[in-house]
Amino acid sequence: MGRLRRKFSPTAVLAVCIGGSLLLSFGLGVAAATLIRSPQQLLAETAPPEKTQLTSEVTVGTITQSVLFPGTIITGNSIEVTGDAGFEGLGAGIITREPIAVGASVGPGSVLFEDSDRPVILLPGEVPMFRNLTSGDSGADVARLQTALEQMGYSIFDEAGSFGPSTELAIQELYLALGYAAPMTTLPSAELARTPAPPVTPQAAPPASPTPEPPPATVAARVSELAFAPHGAAGRVTSVNANLGDAVSADPVLSITTAPPSILLLLTHAEASLVDPDSRIEITGAGISGRLNASIDRIEPSSEGEETADPMVRMVLAPSEPLAPETVSTRVQIIVTPREDTGAPEAGLLVPLSAVHSSPNGESAVTLVESDRTRRTPVQIVGSGDGLVQIISEDGAVTEGAHVLVGVS
Repeated sequence: MGRLRRKFSPTAVLAVCIGGSLLLSFGLGVAAATLIRSPQQLLAETAPPEKTQLTSEVTVGTITQSVLFPGTIITGNSIEVTGDAGFEGLGAGIITREPIAVGASVGPGSVLFEDSDRPVILLPGEVPMFRNLTSGDSGADVARLQTALEQMGYSIFDEAGSFGPSTELAIQELYLALGYAAPMTTLPSAELARTPAPPVTPQAAPPASPTPEPPPATVAARVSELAFAPHGAAGRVTSVNANLGDAVSADPVLSITTAPPSILLLLTHAEASLVDPDSRIEITGAGISGRLNASIDRIEPSSEGEETADPMVRMVLAPSEPLAPETVSTRVQIIVTPREDTGAPEAGLLVPLSAVHSSPNGESAVTLVESDRTRRTPVQIVGSGDGLVQIISEDGAVTEGAHVLVGVS
């Protein structure tokens, strides 16, 4: 069976060709419009964004000129603890218990190390002992020992400064609590001198006297076994210079600190003159949240005989809040603001230093940024410091709360 063929008239074929040509022309036109850009379009697309004005608000205040110094966080007071080194090395003891490790915490009653099986005990106090004490002794050093024992919870009923039974009992209890026997003595330190015997005549022999009984043994407080530290004796070990089995020498066995870290400044005499006790001192840096106030703790003048033309002054600052031990050796910045003098300028309008510029005639001016415009207005400069300028508006246009131009971005 044969196929049927549809015949199109010449008019239909021509219409189809014309329609296809129109569709093709339209597609090419759209593509050309998309791909081809005019020079104006290219400039508009590649032009930089419009500049943004940077402004600052005008405030009211006074200018303070601060001085910046670098500082270092250092350990607080350092207490060196020694053992019994004997006389010129003779009779020196042996370290029989490992000293407490560096960084370990210590407190009242801590056994820092053992010297020939005898403990070296830490007590609270500002002044160390300078003599052995026992029953019958009296003085300010006895009173300091009694105060230390009372701070540790032991009851003292003796008269202040008098080594009596309750002081003796407190020392005995201290040693027993640490697992040691209290040191004993049979020679009261106040009765070391002996009365000379009466002369013997050849005519008669002196009458025989009975053998005196030895004095009873009493509890003693030994210099070599009691170490004192301020600030309640609570702190940490900062250095250890001896090991188990070493012979005790005149050098410290270990060092401890019981005060929080402080700040060290190394200043020339000229720089030190800028830091006044009435100055406002602030500390900032890594490990410090925000700014901390500080005060001058002490000033250590340069040593005599220094050959430098301008020897350094060591100034130690005490921060208002304790610094963490791990901040020791950290570098910080010290901001010192001198005290206000009576001749200081009164409060006035303050603007950033970058807001002030010179007009063509050489006068100072600022640019006010208003809602719909910017305008330059002349000002007088009263003073500057810390990145700010105190001004007087000549025409009264600059007021508190106004905005001035400081730059563009």
